Amino acid sequence: MGLGTTKECVVPEPTGTSLKKILKMLWRPLGLECQRKWRAMAAQTYGISPTTIARKLLGRNMQPVGHPKVLSSQEEASIAETLGVVANWGFPLTRLDMRTVIAKYLEKQGERVAVFKNNIREPSERKTFTKREIFNMMQQQNQMNINEKLDFVEDYFINTDNFTEDDKKDIKKKFSRLKSEFKRRWSEASYKEDIFMGKTHAWLNTIAFDLPKPSRIVGRPSKTFHDSSESSKRRKTETLRKSNESQELLCAAQVELQVEGKRDASKILRPEL
Repeated sequence: MGLGTTKECVVPEPTGTSLKKILKMLWRPLGLECQRKWRAMAAQTYGISPTTIARKLLGRNMQPVGHPKVLSSQEEASIAETLGVVANWGFPLTRLDMRTVIAKYLEKQGERVAVFKNNIREPSERKTFTKREIFNMMQQQNQMNINEKLDFVEDYFINTDNFTEDDKKDIKKKFSRLKSEFKRRWSEASYKEDIFMGKTHAWLNTIAFDLPKPSRIVGRPSKTFHDSSESSKRRKTETLRKSNESQELLCAAQVELQVEGKRDASKILRPEL
């Protein structure tokens, strides 16, 4: 019986089987049924569509997903290294500064990116921070203790936007691991900045974590009672007026004015009681 028959088609257990091995096996002259089994196993194990695996084997439509990259990998590495050197010299750049540098570079190359406004990429709603950015934030604080500096940065991230309680817990969890790593590396550098910067140069340029997308309030912003229109004031006080007598409302208003220190206004209401 041939290799591609159902009887001789032995599909291994997913555990311990690498995707590379699966693809290598699929290159063999297996029978159609056996190839389907291998593709199904790879799709289930690695979460890849069987169609994608088939296209990979046939070399079809294997371009990178998404919009084509504006800069080559070499250009990205060169710009990142230059910005890192500038930061090490004591001139850290903001995100807008970095986007402007890239825009000027594209203009110098004579390139015009249609999806960018004036060759400047719009900031993403999802905020990504490198470890170097976090370290620069730490160094800008007056606290002498690294624990206090890290706590300050953590509080900044948590309160920087309108995050939900679940988002705040997620930020604390991610930052907790990062704090431990910072403390360990700071200790290994004998608590000296120059040694720390020398040992962690590459590590500082890596991504620390992403802040979650903050929740947005939908609709018109609410107004205070004082700024509301007369019709809105009547609508807001409708339940209060229906459930209380006028004398009760006057008494409550008179007492509240007195508590707030508005004695003249309180005296005006007193004769009505």
